[in-house]
Amino acid sequence: MTKTQDANSSPLTHSVEGAFRQLAETDWLDNEPEVMIPFPGLYNNEPEGLFSEEETGNIAGMGGVFEDALQHFYCCADYRCYHVSIAKAYTEKFFADLQAAGTKKFMRFPKLDYKFVEMDSPREYNYLTDRIFVTMPKKTLGSLWSLMRRQPGLLSEFEDTIRKRFTSRSGFVSFYPDKPEEWYTPGRYKQFDHNEWCAVLTAFMTYLLPEDWQMWALHSDEVDELRYEVSFGDDADAVGRLLGRALSEYDDDPDEGTNARLAAIDAELVQLLADYEEKQRKR
Repeated sequence: MTKTQDANSSPLTHSVEGAFRQLAETDWLDNEPEVMIPFPGLYNNEPEGLFSEEETGNIAGMGGVFEDALQHFYCCADYRCYHVSIAKAYTEKFFADLQAAGTKKFMRFPKLDYKFVEMDSPREYNYLTDRIFVTMPKKTLGSLWSLMRRQPGLLSEFEDTIRKRFTSRSGFVSFYPDKPEEWYTPGRYKQFDHNEWCAVLTAFMTYLLPEDWQMWALHSDEVDELRYEVSFGDDADAVGRLLGRALSEYDDDPDEGTNARLAAIDAELVQLLADYEEKQRKR
């Protein structure tokens, strides 16, 4: 009996276990793990919020083609395109904020490379919300894990995150350990799934940006600010840009120059709507 065996094991058992360990190591080396980033979701965040009540009233006050164009915008807006665009803009800001804060705090903070994969949305929001998934290089994730293990304050934040996210309670059964020591088994981080890496990233953000992060990332009102940076699809975007220009020119008492610019925008909108109708007829 060797030191690696016990009374209830056989050489075959250890051979199989060794093969699985080797397979896990190979999988870690060959693939970029999928990671879920902390995200409050887009519940009750629809494109109607792009223009404020005041702006909508001003467009209606312009009358004619401007009012028609606003209706056209909302009719042809691609809601899925809008939601994914917000998710991509959010992801970019998330990693930019984390990179800036980490680089400022730590001398050897890793470069946070990532690739946006998708935003997954539930059919109903009773129990789940939208989730953003990215892939990240295993070297980057390993560096973040090693850095966290060396920083007592950061490690304490991570352990608090574990207890908050993974402790079973009434109405919630956790499938993850809520005792921090169970997370520190050598090499276990190489088998983390998207939820476990999300806990790591959450700990980094709450440690590095405790106030800004809580306000910006965990409240949908702040996500709503991204609506000006996103796409509703080519057809809606073209109309939206012209309406935005018209609003910038809007005045209760316009001079000749303003009227001329609004007339030019009016003509562009008329042509744009005509082109859209022609394209629809040809489909």
